[in-house]
Amino acid sequence: MNKIHHDKTIAILFHEKDTPSSIRQYLITYYASFWHQQGSRVVALFGTGRFVPADLIVVHVDLSVVPESYLEFARRYPRVVNGEVRDIRKSSVSRHLVDDHSDYHGAVIVKSDCNYAGVPERRIEPQNGTQALFNNPLDYQIYSSYREIPTDILQRPDIVVEKFLPEYEDGLYHIRFYNFLGDRGNCMRVASRSPVVHINDAVKVEQIPFDPRIEQLRRELRFDYGKFDYVVRDGAIVLFDTNKTTGFIGKTDDPIMREARFYRAMGIYDYFN
Repeated sequence: MNKIHHDKTIAILFHEKDTPSSIRQYLITYYASFWHQQGSRVVALFGTGRFVPADLIVVHVDLSVVPESYLEFARRYPRVVNGEVRDIRKSSVSRHLVDDHSDYHGAVIVKSDCNYAGVPERRIEPQNGTQALFNNPLDYQIYSSYREIPTDILQRPDIVVEKFLPEYEDGLYHIRFYNFLGDRGNCMRVASRSPVVHINDAVKVEQIPFDPRIEQLRRELRFDYGKFDYVVRDGAIVLFDTNKTTGFIGKTDDPIMREARFYRAMGIYDYFN
């Protein structure tokens, strides 16, 4: 990894309730270490109360719906990353939702409407008296059909029902991750014995070729930075989840992983060309 001097100031806009300690859980802070090594100044902003001049700002508010005040604040900067990504709730993004009017009779999965089982919302904006149905995405529930879902679950405003469309091969369930920053991205496929696949339960992780169709989806959804979870069924891409505040999971000493992350991190400088 050759050092290329980039004398830029990069601001990262976090939620006002985040802290210098809490942001260590995000992949963006690992990218920031690369930017610092390249000669850039990186400034973390918590909330919109303080304007610090910068060449670019990354909107990194860990809520499924970004308050308009944060997007308005970001527009004061000359370049904005993820300035057009406001709502990533599944009810806004998913193309495979099922309800009692759907002409679909296959298996379904019940998920939180908010990203990552609504954990960020409970952390930043605790819901008064509302008991979460899921502690994390591994708790998502699969039913043989929509009519098998208990009525009390269907009446909850914080859940969605999707077609259960797994990528199943050789006795394992698979999911594909597309991590990206700007036009720089790479893909991996994760295998698990559980139908709800999470990288922490992976029995196999492999780097896979970049699929231009997922890049086209990124452009359609106006994402600059983040991670998409998807599968391929019958040759078609099925997008499950979009995330604009990716968590930091994995070893930092794996040379392949580190090189992939460095490649993506350098995508920030493409915004200055």
